[in-house]
Amino acid sequence: FKSLGKLIFDVGAMLADHCDQY
Repeated sequence: FKSLGKLIFDVGAMLADHCDQY
């Protein structure tokens, strides 16, 4: 579950960074 949480966190951070460009 820890790796899954890391994956979700990374995806969330990537999406936040992507949305921040608009």
